[in-house]
Amino acid sequence: MISIGISMSVLFIYLIIFFFLLNSIFSSLYKPSLSAMIIEATSDNNRRKVFRYNYWLVNLSVALGISIGGIFFKEYSNYIYIIAGLSTLIVSIIYYKYMRNYEKEKSSIKENPSIKKIFYNYSYAIRDKSFLYFILAGGIIFSSEWHLTNIVSVNLSKNNIVNSIGNYSFDAAKTIAFLQVINTFIILLLSIYIGKYMERYKVKYVLLIGTSFYSFSYLFMLTTNNIYLMILLIIIASLGELVFAPSYQVAQVNIMNLDKKGSYSALGSLATQSSSLIASLTLMISQYLNTYFIFIILLLLSIFAILTLYTVYNKRMESV
Repeated sequence: MISIGISMSVLFIYLIIFFFLLNSIFSSLYKPSLSAMIIEATSDNNRRKVFRYNYWLVNLSVALGISIGGIFFKEYSNYIYIIAGLSTLIVSIIYYKYMRNYEKEKSSIKENPSIKKIFYNYSYAIRDKSFLYFILAGGIIFSSEWHLTNIVSVNLSKNNIVNSIGNYSFDAAKTIAFLQVINTFIILLLSIYIGKYMERYKVKYVLLIGTSFYSFSYLFMLTTNNIYLMILLIIIASLGELVFAPSYQVAQVNIMNLDKKGSYSALGSLATQSSSLIASLTLMISQYLNTYFIFIILLLLSIFAILTLYTVYNKRMESV
């Protein structure tokens, strides 16, 4: 019986790994498709507004997921899995129902692309060097937030830093969680208002300001263990994120070849996917280098990324 129990537990682990891989694969497939749908359904006049609401809804869903999981997962994990599965199934049916009508309308106008045409579209997007530079720079910028849960968290834990506010004490894990709660709260509360206010400014200037606030604030957290300074930095970083993230999506669309938006959207998703890889590699290197040296390297990389985003976008829009 013990051997059966062990074999079942091992099988369960393999099943988790298998379905996690499936989730990653299909996420990589459907997210570019959804991005392409949003691009096609919007115009230059309303795209910034749509991406702003989309960004807010994504953060709301993440906050709700974390809250529900934190409260109910321990005692009701089976029910949460069932509800999550049913919700996903319902959403899939809704997508299928409405997308079928959408595809019928498109098929009457355009012929179905061949496999050769699909590969050509992807190769065309990959050969667009300025777009690749834009995506690489975006990956570097997005990796800034990962340094909070990677390098900053490890440094606090390794040095046994315990912060306190009044009678409340915060170890490394609680400090990071507290900062993430502040970040989520600011984004949910101010996302719509700040995004609406920033619409009066040109995208290139919004990108420059937002990326600077966002990236530099997270990087300066590497240089301090003071919780009050970290709170100030996370507030600035959150405001920078509100300015930067939706505008980055709009800028990415503006420099695409919209005739091949699906291929460009798939390539564009590499920015967020590569950010975790960049942060993980940085964490590995940080074990062998001084934190301040890592800070200087990341600061120079961020400056390079910010200037690349601004330059690529500016030149691309001037050539239109």
